[in-house]
Amino acid sequence: MNNLATIYLPRIFCLHGGGTNAFIFRIQCCVIEKRLGRSFRLVYVEAPFTSIEPGPDVTSVYRDYGPFKVWLRDQRMSGVWTSRDVAAEIDRALAVAMAADDAKGATGDWVGLLGFSQGARVAASILYRQQICGLTSFRFAVLFAGRGPLVWLMPDHPQPHGLVGADTSFTEPAPAFLALNSEHMLRLPTIHVHGLTDPGLDHHRDLLREYCDPMQATLLEWEGDHRMPIKSRDVETIVQQIHKLARETGTPSLMTGLGDVISGKDTYLRPVEKGFSMQRISMYTEHGYGSAHEAAYGSVLFWEHGQMNKDAAAMYKATGYMFGEWSDYVQGIHQILIWTALELEGVGANLQHMNSIPAIEAAIKKFADVPEDYKLKGHLNYGDEQAACPEKPKKLPIEETLTIL
Repeated sequence: MNNLATIYLPRIFCLHGGGTNAFIFRIQCCVIEKRLGRSFRLVYVEAPFTSIEPGPDVTSVYRDYGPFKVWLRDQRMSGVWTSRDVAAEIDRALAVAMAADDAKGATGDWVGLLGFSQGARVAASILYRQQICGLTSFRFAVLFAGRGPLVWLMPDHPQPHGLVGADTSFTEPAPAFLALNSEHMLRLPTIHVHGLTDPGLDHHRDLLREYCDPMQATLLEWEGDHRMPIKSRDVETIVQQIHKLARETGTPSLMTGLGDVISGKDTYLRPVEKGFSMQRISMYTEHGYGSAHEAAYGSVLFWEHGQMNKDAAAMYKATGYMFGEWSDYVQGIHQILIWTALELEGVGANLQHMNSIPAIEAAIKKFADVPEDYKLKGHLNYGDEQAACPEKPKKLPIEETLTIL
C-alpha cells in the first residue's frame, strides 16, 4: 500500500530477530503488512548492536543485505555492556524509528509491538516495563517465536525475580523457582505465534506459560519452522486475531480504500455478492454516487456491538428498552467529536450511511474482520488537508441558536 495512505493509522513497532535487520524484516513481513496495512501502519526498528554473525538461514537469501543487528548481547562479543547501556540503546533505536516516521508525516498513535524471536523477547520486555511504570501506552504485543526470560529494562530500579538484566547474554535461561511468585508475569494483552516445527518451540511455550497471564494471552500455532508465516491461510488467522485484540483493547481503526470495496473493484466484495440483490449497488455506482468514497483519503467506521447492548438490557431490565436509543445517542456524540477533530486538523469529511445496503456492510465486515454481531452505524469519509478556506462567517448570537428556559 502507498505509504502516504497510512499516515493517520495507528502504528505498530516491528522488531526483527537477532542477526538480521529492519530491511530484511520488512520483506519477511510483506504478506502480514499487506493484510494489516489498511488498519495499521507498521514501522520497522533497527536493532542497536552489530551481530558477530547473521541469524539462522539469513545468508542463504539475504547475504548481501547487511549489516546484521541484534538487540541483546552475545557472550562472544567484545567490550563491556552494562544493563543501563543496553536499555538506553534499545530506547534510542525506538526513538530513532519514531522520529523518522513522524518526519514522514505519520501521526497515528503507537498502539502495539510486533516482534520475531529475539525481537519478540524485547517487545514483551518493553510491554512489561510499561506494566510497571507506564512510560508508554502500547495496548498489545504480537510475539512470533519469542522465548524467555523477560529482560529488565529499568536498571536503576530493583529487578523483579524472574527477569534478567539487559546486559545478560540472550541465551541465558530463566531463573529458577518462577512458580513461587508472580511479579514477573506480563498481564497486558499478547498474541503468541508458534511454529510447530520450530526447533525452539519448547522455549516459546515457556515464555507463554511462565511469563504471560493466561487470561491475557492468545496462542496461535501453524505448521512451520523458525520464520515468519507467509501463506495466506496462516496469515489470515493471525490478522483476524490482531484485529480482534485491537477492538477489545480500544485501538481506533481507520480504513483506506473503502471505495474499492463499495464499488466491487476489491475482491473482498465479490464473495458476498451471492445471495444479495446487486441492483441497488449498480444504481449507486452507475450514477456516480460512489465517487465520494473512491476519492476519499480514508474512512472512520462506527460500529455498534449488538450483543453488548442485549447483555446490558438483560441486566438492567427496568430501563432495558432504552438501550438501543441510548446507543444511538452515543454514536452521534462519537461522530460529532471525530468530525470536529478532523475539521480542527484541516481535514474535510462527510458522513455516509452505506449500512442501508446489506451487501456493502457484509463486504466491509469481511474486509475488516468484524464479527457478525457488530452493526455498521455510519462512516466518515475524510480527505487530505484542505486548501485555503473562505473566511468563516460570524457566529450567531446564542439566543438565536438555543432555547433558553
